[in-house]
Amino acid sequence: MENDCLEPITIVTVLMNLSVIALHFYGMSSLFVRMNKHFQNEILRARKQRHFRLPSAGEDEDEEDDEDEDEEEEEEQESDDDQEEDDEEDAEVETLV
Repeated sequence: MENDCLEPITIVTVLMNLSVIALHFYGMSSLFVRMNKHFQNEILRARKQRHFRLPSAGEDEDEEDDEDEDEEEEEEQESDDDQEEDDEEDAEVETLV
């Protein structure tokens, strides 16, 4: 008796699995489309904010680098000015002697 029912049960199992797979695929596809439509504005807003934040972060680093370079240039100018003043004092001393 079990052998007589084996073939129809196998056929029904395969058909049920195929139908469930098709329904699952359709359901998940429609779910993803709905979620995309629902959250699309949030996604675009987040991208825009990230776009505005990232370049400004890069500019901040550049500004810090520029400030460091400016400080170094000022120090070099001060040291050059000090050296010129020393040279002028030495020249005055030599002319007095």
